[in-house]
Amino acid sequence: MNVSRRQDAALIGHPRGGAVAAAASPRPRPRRWLALLLALLLLLLSGPPLAPAAALDLPWRRGAAAASAPPAGRRSLPLQELSPPAPVRQLQAALAGRQPVVEILSPRDDSLLDGSPWTLQLRLHDWPLVQAGALGPGPHVVVQLDQEPPRIWTELQGTLPPLSPGSHRLTVYAALPWGEALRTPGAWQQIRLHRTAANPLVLPARGSPQLLAVSPPPRAGAEPLLLDWLLLDAPLQHLRGSATNPWRLRVSLNGDSFLLDQQTPLWLQGWRPGVNALRLELLDDHGDPLNPPFNSLVQEVVIDPAAPAPRWLGEPLSAAELAVLLGRAPAPERLTPAVAAPVPPGGAVVVHLLTRRARIQACHEELLRVAGRPVLRFGRETPAQSAHALRERGAPGELVDAFTAAVERGCFGPAEPGPEDLSAVEAAGDALRVFFDATSPAVRRGARS
Repeated sequence: MNVSRRQDAALIGHPRGGAVAAAASPRPRPRRWLALLLALLLLLLSGPPLAPAAALDLPWRRGAAAASAPPAGRRSLPLQELSPPAPVRQLQAALAGRQPVVEILSPRDDSLLDGSPWTLQLRLHDWPLVQAGALGPGPHVVVQLDQEPPRIWTELQGTLPPLSPGSHRLTVYAALPWGEALRTPGAWQQIRLHRTAANPLVLPARGSPQLLAVSPPPRAGAEPLLLDWLLLDAPLQHLRGSATNPWRLRVSLNGDSFLLDQQTPLWLQGWRPGVNALRLELLDDHGDPLNPPFNSLVQEVVIDPAAPAPRWLGEPLSAAELAVLLGRAPAPERLTPAVAAPVPPGGAVVVHLLTRRARIQACHEELLRVAGRPVLRFGRETPAQSAHALRERGAPGELVDAFTAAVERGCFGPAEPGPEDLSAVEAAGDALRVFFDATSPAVRRGARS
C-alpha cells in the first residue's frame, strides 16, 4: 500500500490544495500527522502471522481460534485436510446403501452388575461383521465404556472385564473398516451400567449432548490420520430461520485450534513425529463449554514413522481385497504352526500339516530369525518391510528381491499358491540362508543389536 497516495487522496477537495493548506495553518502539519496515523493503521492491519492451523481450508470452519505459541525449539507443522485415501473411497461406495441398526440385548439399561466378568450380547441389522485377516477389520462395531479406548468387535457376543464400582456409560456403534463411526439413525445405542451402587453424578444427564472420541488411535504410523468423534443427543444445527447454531467443536492440536460446526470427520496431515496433544471441546453458541466436564477430552497421539502403514493409506484395493473386506470372500489364512501331538501307544506321530500359504509365511519368519531380525507381524506390507531389513544386514539385492517377490506372490496373489510358488520361496530363502550362514559373527551381533 502506497502511503503518499493515501495522503493525497485524503486531501482532495481542499480549496487550496494540500501544500497551501499546510502552509496557511499554524497548527501541526496535517501531512505528518496523517502519515503517522496511516503507518500505525498499516501496522495494526498487518498483525502477526496466522497460526499454522489456518492452513486448514475447511468450508464449514468458522475461523481459527487464538492459538498459543509452540514451546521453544519445537516447530508446529501446518495442518492440511486431505481427501480420503483411495481404499477408503472404494469401501465408502460399496457400503453407501447400508442403514445399520444396533441393539444391546444384554445387559439391560440401568443393570446392577457384580464384580465378575460380564457378557455383552448385541443384535445388528443391515451391517456385516468382518475380520479380514491380514487386511485388518472390515465393517465392525465398536464397544466403548465411558471414555476408554474403543474396542473393535466382529462378533455379536463377548465377555468384558468387571466394572469398577459406581456408574458407567456403555456405547456401541457401527463403524467402517478404518474406524470411522456411522452417524445414521439407529447406528448407535448407549446404556448405563452400575456396580455396587449407582452414582448418577458421574454421568451426564440423559438426553444432554455427549462427546465421544473415535479416532485417531493412541498410536499410528503414517499420515493422514482420521480425526473423528461421535456427538450424541446434540441439538440440530443450521435450522432455517436461526441466526446461531447451538454447538461448535473446538479442536486443538499441539496448541493450534480451529472450530467446526458439522459432524464431518477429517483426514488431516501435519501431525508431528512423536507425541501430539489433541483436545476436543464442545462449546455453545457463545463459545462457552457445553455440558462440562463431560465434553472436554484430551488425547495423546503418538506418531511412530517406523510403524507399518495401514492398508487404508496404500494403493487402491484389488477386487480380491475388496471382496474379503466386505465379507464376500474368505479372509487370507493366518500363520498356523505345525503341531506335533504326543506319541500314541502305537508309536505313530500325528502332525497337522500346514497349507502352502502358511508354509511360505513360516519360511519367511525362519529366514528373518536367521538374519537376526525380530519376527514381524505378518501382513500386506510385511514383504516390503522385510526387504528393507534384509538389505540393511548386507544381503544381496537380487536375492532379497527374488525372495520377497515370491513371498508376496504366494501370500497375497489372486489365487492360492501352487507348488511352484512354494518352491520359489524355498529356493530364494535357501540362497539367503547360505549368505547369512557365511556371515561373520561380528555382523551377526550387529544385526541383532
